[in-house]
Amino acid sequence: MIYANAHKFIHSAPPEIEESFTGERLKRLWQWLDLNPKGIKYLRLTGISGKSICAQLLSAVYENTDSSIGTLLLPLQGDFRDNIRINHRPLSTEELTDYVQRIYGIVKERARLSREDEQTDCAPILLSRHELLLTVALLAFQAHHCKFCIVESDNTDADPTRLLPPPLLLSVCGPIPHPTTKDAKMIRSYIQHGIQEMICDPQNQESYGFLSNLCAKINCRLTMPSRKEVRLRSLKLSGCLFDYQGLPYETKLFGSFQVENTVMVLEMISALRRFGFFVSQETVRDKLSHTKLSGKCEILSVSPTVISDCACHTESLAAVADSLLSFQPLMGERIRLCMPEGKAAQAAFEKLLRGRGYEITSVVTAPLELVTCYLPPQKNYHQLKLIRQTVQRAMNGLEKNEILFLCGPSSFVARLRQECINQLGF
Repeated sequence: MIYANAHKFIHSAPPEIEESFTGERLKRLWQWLDLNPKGIKYLRLTGISGKSICAQLLSAVYENTDSSIGTLLLPLQGDFRDNIRINHRPLSTEELTDYVQRIYGIVKERARLSREDEQTDCAPILLSRHELLLTVALLAFQAHHCKFCIVESDNTDADPTRLLPPPLLLSVCGPIPHPTTKDAKMIRSYIQHGIQEMICDPQNQESYGFLSNLCAKINCRLTMPSRKEVRLRSLKLSGCLFDYQGLPYETKLFGSFQVENTVMVLEMISALRRFGFFVSQETVRDKLSHTKLSGKCEILSVSPTVISDCACHTESLAAVADSLLSFQPLMGERIRLCMPEGKAAQAAFEKLLRGRGYEITSVVTAPLELVTCYLPPQKNYHQLKLIRQTVQRAMNGLEKNEILFLCGPSSFVARLRQECINQLGF
């Protein structure tokens, strides 16, 4: 198997499998692969927004420490290798191909046995895309002897990471949902006996009561960042300077909301120190001040103004829009959206931006599936043409006081972002 075939095998898996999620298929596969996740020590990241940013910042901080750190990001990134990282570095093409080959061999063998034997035990294995990614990640974590892992949950009913043993730490990123919403119920499902600490930032008394009651039931420590100890010193297009608990920090990420994400990461680092995963304060400050994340509210160009962000939810877009308000005199009040097709999402995004005083000059869309689907190199001409034409339409006639905003899922934004950089001549 070559890397292109491994890519095709994962992409050909269904996003979800329409059946009640019990995990039996995945558990059997792990047995055949000699995978035993029972001893894994990890931090689970869940919540509405900021999970990937926090995961990657935390991974960068521990990049060159004595503790080998594995990271699994969900949902799908532009390249599968970016979903699974060891010490902040994406898996090599050789590694990912090898792990997928092992899984493919078992799936193919079970399919052969099912054709030859009609017994139930020989039924073929059908796996979703995220189940495959989780299995590849566990193989990588095992091969690299990772002492600790960072696991981002996909917040769906069929989230395969729920099959893992309880984490040491649970971090809820972004706004805390109302206790009666689906997202709150998902958080409740992640709270299992065995979790020793939860890190979150409830915005109101109701959210605080909801989370504190959950922690009290399982005797779990509740840690919250202290907003009173955050002082924003400087907000620039190139990043932020701020103080937290009397210490200065810098981040290269754009947007005041990135201060909240970084403070959450600082609290996670403090918690990990309590569990024996030490990193010096100098390393923390150095890594946070140099880490850049592509597509995470990234300013690609100032003239013309082009911004890309993996904003899938209105909550995420709201945080970006609020940060842009500080730079309206520089960037203007007119926004051209470039996003996946979908009337509901488009209407919600337009309403949110107009509510903050922005004028939506136009909306350029492209089919999500056609942009993100996998095609072998010899057949992807039409896909590349679609991406190129979409970016050309988005950038055509862009005026000096107009912002081009690329937004959508990571896999969508990554494709358009790269083409946008090409057309800008960078």
